[in-house]
Amino acid sequence: MKVLGTLFMASLLALLSYLEMSWRLAHFEGGTSVASPTGRLVAQVRNLPESSDLPYGSGVFVRRSFPPLWASSEMVLAAYCKGGVLASWRSESHLEVRCEHVERPILRPPINLRITVSLLGGA
Repeated sequence: MKVLGTLFMASLLALLSYLEMSWRLAHFEGGTSVASPTGRLVAQVRNLPESSDLPYGSGVFVRRSFPPLWASSEMVLAAYCKGGVLASWRSESHLEVRCEHVERPILRPPINLRITVSLLGGA
């Protein structure tokens, strides 16, 4: 029984590692991680894969700080931005995203995170 439990835990850990690495390979980092004021949430700009709503655009993803798995994050914004994207927290529940020369922005209200996302930028 002890061996089965160990095998199950090892298999679960291997599956989680595989899912996280697959997600990270598809969504390359496009900026540094930014923690909310209390550190409960983390936001990061990542490049979107070819199969996304906006192929090769930029996406802003938010996840809880624990567990530290980006595969469990929620995409809150996708856009084509020239000159980069900058995300910063105005408060624990308000994420501000700056994107100059924004094209085709898609704002998605996060389902489980209870935050507001605002987009600042121009055409």
